[in-house]
Amino acid sequence: MKSFATVAAVLCGVAGTAAAQSASATVSSSSPSVAPGGSVTVTVSVDYDTGLAGGGLFGAPGFYGFGGNVVASGDAAADVNGAGIAIDPQLGFGTTASTPGGGIVARAAAGRGLDGGLSGGMIDVMSFELSVDAGAVVGTSVTLDFEGAAVLVEDSNLVTYATTPGLNQQVLVANGVTVTIGQGGCNAADLAEPFGVLDLSDITTFVGAFTTQDPSADLDQNGIFDLSDVTTFVGAFVAGCP
Repeated sequence: MKSFATVAAVLCGVAGTAAAQSASATVSSSSPSVAPGGSVTVTVSVDYDTGLAGGGLFGAPGFYGFGGNVVASGDAAADVNGAGIAIDPQLGFGTTASTPGGGIVARAAAGRGLDGGLSGGMIDVMSFELSVDAGAVVGTSVTLDFEGAAVLVEDSNLVTYATTPGLNQQVLVANGVTVTIGQGGCNAADLAEPFGVLDLSDITTFVGAFTTQDPSADLDQNGIFDLSDVTTFVGAFVAGCP
């Protein structure tokens, strides 16, 4: 059976690209920790740059489609499951999604059809709920990675970027996320005990982690400690626990 990445490549074709053009896929989690029996929202985002490419046969330049799997690894990989996959509504062509198991917690593919590319930078192509078995061991973790392809409209070409590129395909840089099985916070700002309550201890923990560039403060999971992390923390803190 062909993989979704292969299907995306076959449907969309391949072409060369200039060095200034790029694409990357990032997996992120609504919380860095989740308790046994709990769940977090996982999002796959594609960031892209079409450089000086213009439109053409396939419409405006920009993001065109994607296909691939979110794969779980680590000592808690067997304790997690994906469900409720949602795909960006702007990607309505050839839409398909499933949670097949066997280490793959989510699989999806979708494109733009005759609508051309999406302009701009980043798009959240898919999201789903990652649930953790009640019997999962506290202190274990699961790493989630995207394996697949994204397609951009560049001039009159559909250019495929893949995590494992084939002939005439470009490299899709993949950034994964690790979720720890712990006591679990109610959202991204609930970083310290008592979990389920947002208070000064969460603020102190975030500030300390941000200052020392601890991974727990990299709330958007992009490897950079910047205003985006601060904004994410403040938004989650203000929203409060359910």
